[in-house]
Amino acid sequence: MYKGQSGMWSWLLHRITGLGILLFLLIHIVDISLLGFGPKVYNEGIALFGLTIVRILSLALGSCIAAINPAPPAPTITTSNL
Repeated sequence: MYKGQSGMWSWLLHRITGLGILLFLLIHIVDISLLGFGPKVYNEGIALFGLTIVRILSLALGSCIAAINPAPPAPTITTSNL
């Protein structure tokens, strides 16, 4: 049985996070399009973002993005920079 190596696991993680970002984008496109159906429909759609499962999924997506693209280190100030 093939157990996979690091390249396969990085490809799989890349694929999963890419699909997560695509889903995130599509959900927000649908969310904005709800404005065309009136404020009541839009407010009901926005209420879904307050659900616990949606907040957990948003946190997970943000964590995946932060893990793949970590913030650059803060610049250091030395006397040669002044």
